Amino acid sequence: MSSIRTRLAVALVAALALATPAATASARAAGTHSAAAARAAAVPTDTTYTAAQVLADIQQHSSAATQVNTKPHINTMTRAMNVNVYQPTAGVYVYTSSMAIDDDGSDPDPDPDHQGQTTFQDSNGAQLGAHHVPFFVLGDDCWDKTSPCPHFFYKEHGISGRQFALVFYNGNVIGAIFGDTQTGNSQTTSSNDSRELGEASVKAASLLGIPSSGTTGGVDNGVTVAILSGPSWVVNGTNANLSANAQGMVQNALNTLGSSMSGNPPPPANDFSVAVSPTSGSVTAGSSASVSVGTSVTAGSAESVALSASGLPSGATASFSPASVNSGASSTLTVATSAATPAGTYPITVTGTASTGSHTASYTLTVTSAGSGSCTSAQLLANPGFESGATSWTQSSTLGFTPITKATSAESAHSGSWIADFNGNGSKDTDTVAQSVSIPAGCTASLSYWLHVDSTENTTTAKPDTFNVQVLNSAGTVLGTVGSFSNLDSGTGYTQLTADLSAYAGQTVTLKFTGAETDTSGGTTNFVIDDTALNVSGSTSPPPTNDFSVTDAPASVSVTAGGSATSTVTTAVTSGSAQSVALSASGLPAGATASFNPASVTAGGTSALTVATASTTPAGTYTVTVTGAAASGSHTATFTLTVTAPSGGCTSSQLLANPGFESGATSWTQTSSLGFTPITKATSAEPAHSGSWIADFNGNGSKDTDSASQSVSIPAGCTASLSYWLNVDSTENTTTAKPDTFTVQVLNSAGTVLGTVGSFSNLDNSTGYTQRTADLSAYAGQTVTLKFTGTETDTSGGTTNFVLDDTALTTS
Repeated sequence: MSSIRTRLAVALVAALALATPAATASARAAGTHSAAAARAAAVPTDTTYTAAQVLADIQQHSSAATQVNTKPHINTMTRAMNVNVYQPTAGVYVYTSSMAIDDDGSDPDPDPDHQGQTTFQDSNGAQLGAHHVPFFVLGDDCWDKTSPCPHFFYKEHGISGRQFALVFYNGNVIGAIFGDTQTGNSQTTSSNDSRELGEASVKAASLLGIPSSGTTGGVDNGVTVAILSGPSWVVNGTNANLSANAQGMVQNALNTLGSSMSGNPPPPANDFSVAVSPTSGSVTAGSSASVSVGTSVTAGSAESVALSASGLPSGATASFSPASVNSGASSTLTVATSAATPAGTYPITVTGTASTGSHTASYTLTVTSAGSGSCTSAQLLANPGFESGATSWTQSSTLGFTPITKATSAESAHSGSWIADFNGNGSKDTDTVAQSVSIPAGCTASLSYWLHVDSTENTTTAKPDTFNVQVLNSAGTVLGTVGSFSNLDSGTGYTQLTADLSAYAGQTVTLKFTGAETDTSGGTTNFVIDDTALNVSGSTSPPPTNDFSVTDAPASVSVTAGGSATSTVTTAVTSGSAQSVALSASGLPAGATASFNPASVTAGGTSALTVATASTTPAGTYTVTVTGAAASGSHTATFTLTVTAPSGGCTSSQLLANPGFESGATSWTQTSSLGFTPITKATSAEPAHSGSWIADFNGNGSKDTDSASQSVSIPAGCTASLSYWLNVDSTENTTTAKPDTFTVQVLNSAGTVLGTVGSFSNLDNSTGYTQRTADLSAYAGQTVTLKFTGTETDTSGGTTNFVLDDTALTTS
């Protein structure tokens, strides 16, 4: 990143995104010849343009009609927010500002703000030296974090590290490269700002005659930088020759710009195109096919393009990654079919939509039936042991080597005399060997290969060198990594490794072996493979429906109220594939809760179930149901939970307040569907058992439900006995029917009935009171509600009074 300056500066940059069909030097050969020589012959023009002519054309074509940014940039030196970017011709971006001096990088500098790193490096990975390499600086990100960016953001215009630029100042022009970035908005400190434009290296300033001190140099205005975008304008080389390589490209760049602008009108409106590669593909129903969707800028600037697909067969879905791109970028379309997708050939239309309009491309998808089919056993790879050299294989190396080679005494073959030997060169390198192969539908497919890892890396934990085995589609998209190794897998001799590729049956895929060496841990690693094979056999049927089972162990647990009990819930795949199973429990006693750790598992996994009871949880035996729910359905298992009352002393007492109703309704809650008050003064018709108050339920000659209740806490460790005196006074004209009833119930705090401990009717008609009792010891340790309820239906020609008095709930 560009360092914070005591004195702020901005480099004027004009970005040119003109894709010129010019050859570029590879990173391996960057130091052996100048890229300028390759490019100089690439532009067919008979006119030689001067710097003054090109700069005049740039200025002539820079107007409000060609302005690219919608928000202004900051002049670093003056801090004025008045720098705009223009597009004077197709793919050219221009703005004029100041130049501040960037002295960062590998060259030492007395500037106290000097930093030893630059955003981009030379072709050998070394930090750029500001005193040797002319480079310019752009903003590190889009300040507004939106796309398209309202400011000029280099990543949206085909600009990358070491991108070539023409820099104009005071009648002079030089070649420079994109080498460093201004601090991003998430890193902003002091006055640094990614919206700034106008900073360049010490070398760039000195070549232009601008004072080049990192603390006192720079110029406020008048610098123009034109960046030529696209991969053909990336400059390769080292700190020692990057400047020479860039200066050798200046005239070719002037001629390119001059010929593109002379007599030309301003660039056309933005437009783009859409293409797919490949244009057709096949898939077995139930599988997926992938295709690369490419976009290109055909006029104007890049714009955001949203992608969609239509014409899909039934049961198929389309997804894009990413779902939208800036024109010039690509996306991967994945069409996923279901087992029910009908066989056939379908034209699918891929549509790209932008603010300027939409364009389409066509892709033909052939779906084959997923039913069972025969498969001829075969080995599919050609030249599997490399005994015919590189025949049938495609190989590459960033250092220019050929991985497929004759075996040596140092790196011997598993069999035969040829191997594929990846890396081991003592330099940063990536080697690949690949072969395209069609796996017949209806087959099981197994890949095997012998691998020897021979490493001298000085580490037992780091993985600077890696080897991957991947499956790619015809568009080059990685469908899966089926093998991954590193220098830590070093050993003596070969090891045979296998991978199941049956998932790719019915597709043409590329099998790719890739070795990557970074040369960072003081040693080298050779990844050597031999005797590969891709065998197909048998027949396959549509995959079975996913299903699973649930069990719980142990089958029964016991707990003292207030404690916890645990069990293990185990799931298993009974058919198909594993799926996510969410766990829950029901049938718990009052005051108890259930928790699972984890709350959901992949079928085949286990979870710990903990049932936590409260001190008020009633003693008893309960059947708890554990339910596992997944996409395919749900299954259950049960276990028995026994809760016992806690041991301890108990003080004998009578717990009910106002038990004989002598204080009226105090401490009781009463209701009546007819609006009466059951708790009332006794009368000669309905006398009290003792005292002068009673609870008289019903007897009104109308349909009615009356109740009287009281909440009470029964201490843990106690036996509890309820007693009450009841007089049933009925005139109902029946000896068998029970139109009128009276119940005594125990409820929890939520109003749920825990138990009915007394039940009577009009048939219990008698003269005078009878004492009734019920054992409530099961509710020790809980707060419960004792509820008396009388119900009269008035269906048998008479009435019934249920008269209650002198209740008591005693513990001992």
